[in-house]
Amino acid sequence: MTIVLCAAGTKANDWQSLNELVLTYNVTDTWSVFSRSGVQFARNSIDLNMGYIDGGAAYKFNPHWKIGAAYRHLWASIDTQTGQEDRPMIELTWFDTLKDIRLSNRSRFEFRLYDFDKENDFRYRNQTRAEFPWGIYGVKPYFEEEFFYSKNADEINQNWVTGGVYFKPADYMKIRVAYRWVALKTNPEWINVNQVYLACALTF
Repeated sequence: MTIVLCAAGTKANDWQSLNELVLTYNVTDTWSVFSRSGVQFARNSIDLNMGYIDGGAAYKFNPHWKIGAAYRHLWASIDTQTGQEDRPMIELTWFDTLKDIRLSNRSRFEFRLYDFDKENDFRYRNQTRAEFPWGIYGVKPYFEEEFFYSKNADEINQNWVTGGVYFKPADYMKIRVAYRWVALKTNPEWINVNQVYLACALTF
């Protein structure tokens, strides 16, 4: 629902901004707990139209694999309507390093439960990310692609392509600043949305 709802209240090619905070605590070498929260502004980054918070845990069962589960609560506003969503999620992530390039691929399974007049849905998301080692003064580029498959739509109806930079002001902190191109299928048309993405990740 995150971007589909937001796009319903904006025109194609409007600018949005998404600000995200990710907190991770490593309980052991294999177990961790995490929380993610975010707010989104639409209509050329003026109107607050979405917010969410979640919490979960992950288990690293292999040097290159981890599995996790989380529960997200999301609020969104579309024009004059406001709705909420409860979203249990399961995630499976592969990660490795190739010639100092950090690679990862995350599969996320989302069970989307709405409190308004919308049919509950199941969604599969697949995100691929590459973090490159080259940079200036610690500022390095990264690239990300993510597609979305909705059971209700019975097709891939959303795709994100993200490019930007990341840097670590401290060992426990990583900041990302990026541009995200969002493609949405709005029956039957595809529209494009521009988004500025800012994230801060803290790991303890």
